[in-house]
Amino acid sequence: MRTRRRITPLIALSIALAACGGGDDSVSPATTVAPVEETTTTTTPTTTPEDVAIGADVHYAGFLLHLEELTVDDDGLALITGTADNLGATASRPPSNLTLDLGGEAILLSDLSSEMPEVPGESTGEVAYAFLLPDDADLGAATLLVGGPDYARAEVPLGATGELIANEPVAVPLTGKVAAGETTFTFDGGELRFDVPDEHEPAEAGKAYLTLSFAVTNSSSFAGGYAFAGEDLRLETPSGITLAPDEFPIELLDPNASLTDLFARWTIDADEPGTYTFVGLRNVGLPDQAEGRLEIEVPAAV
Repeated sequence: MRTRRRITPLIALSIALAACGGGDDSVSPATTVAPVEETTTTTTPTTTPEDVAIGADVHYAGFLLHLEELTVDDDGLALITGTADNLGATASRPPSNLTLDLGGEAILLSDLSSEMPEVPGESTGEVAYAFLLPDDADLGAATLLVGGPDYARAEVPLGATGELIANEPVAVPLTGKVAAGETTFTFDGGELRFDVPDEHEPAEAGKAYLTLSFAVTNSSSFAGGYAFAGEDLRLETPSGITLAPDEFPIELLDPNASLTDLFARWTIDADEPGTYTFVGLRNVGLPDQAEGRLEIEVPAAV
């Protein structure tokens, strides 16, 4: 059996030199080739943001939203779930103009993955708001914005820092009577809020709604009575501006009669708490015009 011998590169070089007649005895040193260094590419793994327990209640456009938790799936889809109380008397869909602010980067709501079914008046429904997160999303600096920038929107911080802006209604303690000639106004409370629930209307940015509840009595025996309306109601702000009401009753006030369960609403600056003055009028524009004045302490909006 014959054994095949492997020819190494060095033996092959000797054979080649012998075939060429040997050559001189000096051998040029072989060129040294530096080894190629292996390069390693380091890839920073993408970390899926952790789930967040929210537990925040905010008001917007006639709804009280109970935002319970945020979960993130493997595809980076963040889902905020909770319930929505419709505070108005008519059916409406919960707010849909929500934005997730990731420290300056705005992530818009994903309509296809969100669920906001219509909720009957004065009832509760479930909501699920979805946002597709970028790979480097940091929920520690995230804030959920409920409402657009032109409205008095609510803000919910999802990290350890940030201030919750819940737009909670604020009760305005108000009782007492004020007379304007033969018209008497009897008050039983007030409220400061950032929306009109029955209309599902949010206030403009920087504004709030002040609503006063009252009854009105006409002590005149004049047979025709008189038409009671918005021209009989005024509100003076702490800065001295006189405001007409946005919404008011329009009623025929009979002689020696009262109208109850009335209200009037004014739009005021949200950052102007202090002493307001209600001005009730009678016989507006006539020589015997009369007015009654009542001071109201309006607290700061929340």
